[in-house]
Amino acid sequence: NTSAPRALYVGNLPKDLEEPENTLMNIFSKVGMILSIKLCRDINTHNSLGYAYVNFQNPADAERAQQQLNYSEIPGKAGRELRVLWSSRDPTVRKRGAGNVFIKNLDPEMTNKQLHELCAQYGTVLSAAQSTDDKGTRLGYGHVHFQNEEAANAAVAALDQKDVNGHVLTVNLFVRKVEREKEEEKTFKKIYIKNLSTEATEESVKKLLSKFGTVSSVFITGHPKFATKFALADMSAHEEAVAVIEKLNGQKNEFTAPDASLFVCRCRKKADRKPTHSDVYQNEGRNLYIKYLPDDMTEERLRGDFSGFGEIESMSLQKTPEGLFRGVAFVCYKTKESADAAVRNLHEKMLYDSRRLYVALAQRRDARLKLMQDHQRIIQNQAPRMYPQMMMPWGMQRQWGAPNAMNMMGPMSGMPMMRRGPNRPMHPAIRPHPNAAMRPRQVYTNPQQPRSEGISATMLANMSPEERKNALGERLYAQIVHIDQQQAAKITGMLLEMDNSEILSVLDDQALLRSKVDEAQQVLRQHEAGAH
Repeated sequence: NTSAPRALYVGNLPKDLEEPENTLMNIFSKVGMILSIKLCRDINTHNSLGYAYVNFQNPADAERAQQQLNYSEIPGKAGRELRVLWSSRDPTVRKRGAGNVFIKNLDPEMTNKQLHELCAQYGTVLSAAQSTDDKGTRLGYGHVHFQNEEAANAAVAALDQKDVNGHVLTVNLFVRKVEREKEEEKTFKKIYIKNLSTEATEESVKKLLSKFGTVSSVFITGHPKFATKFALADMSAHEEAVAVIEKLNGQKNEFTAPDASLFVCRCRKKADRKPTHSDVYQNEGRNLYIKYLPDDMTEERLRGDFSGFGEIESMSLQKTPEGLFRGVAFVCYKTKESADAAVRNLHEKMLYDSRRLYVALAQRRDARLKLMQDHQRIIQNQAPRMYPQMMMPWGMQRQWGAPNAMNMMGPMSGMPMMRRGPNRPMHPAIRPHPNAAMRPRQVYTNPQQPRSEGISATMLANMSPEERKNALGERLYAQIVHIDQQQAAKITGMLLEMDNSEILSVLDDQALLRSKVDEAQQVLRQHEAGAH
């Protein structure tokens, strides 16, 4: 039967599992012929996400693998069980939450297979999984997904408040996190208060909050190495907690630390305070990283200097645990256009009579680590290297005259040309050359000896063509990645087709670099439009 399912979802894989594809092949190939194994990885770090898809040639083998290997122990990982389910291309089955049950206060010794067997008497169980921490330790709660809502309701009615292995279970129909948060927003009573002065005490905080209602309890930190304190307070009613937030957040009074304002919000668990991937991606292109700021910088001063480019959504000055300013700040604008304008106008500017400012788009930590690792790998590689233009699409390499992996193919014509004006090409060196893949680059000596990041035309003249290409490419890439991280490699390869002297000038002039990058982006958009 060609329409029978052959693909399995394999979850609960340790993210530090060595050679996960080989491990999965050894486990599943014992059941039948495997067509493919796809381990899902993080797009930036390439680390395992903890799940994979296994495709069998024979549907009967896939069914046997699902029955035999589900909840089986992973070799070398004691207590870690595989979750083997049928792969579903319809995400609405999972997202709707229909037939899903939440169970807590489970016996820590109970396995997923035992949980499955406990619930299977009320209907067909699609999956049963207990939540674990990063080390695989069970947290005492989990989810069971039934085939239909009737079975889920029957399980809730039979298992709620039932004693299982000495633990009284709490069983409810699953409620999505978004809906739970909406409900919690209507009922919360605990609040968090930050930027209190070192003189603030529990009594003074309680006195401040009592203006808005009855204070059930107050906790205030008092560690001497911090320049400010924070407090946690529990109000007797939700409306009172909301009133405290509305009236005190952003205000200054006798309990506020110097050069700061009170930050008051709903108290959340640490896990809930961590930014989600969606939050991080929403801020991409709008959040700026700024360093080399003076020691006496304040939020008011920084806001005044950066607000001229657009509305600022939030900002943060980074400080040590002792309260000393690190010289680094983050400014998040409401729009990407405002952030781009701030980078263009303030990067490398002597705004505070100290060092030149460094202003760039903020990057997530995993993206920064990958960039640093790639850069280090390029530097340490002593063999003949190929630079980022090798990452350009094959058609783009040929059209731009960039050498291919074997330096054997020539260019193609028909590539739209980057232009500086309505009728003038950007530079003759960018035109496709009949022998671009084979010809050595001519060294151009500028009498003014332009320099960039410790490299000059004289130094380039003493390098081999391959060394010149690598030296200029590394410096171009390091600057372009702050402007267009996604297409930095392609744009670097395109700009490397210019004369060396012009590349040095571009590296020394941020405005000229931005202009060249804009033109390259336009060419790439035209190329992509033509490809479609």
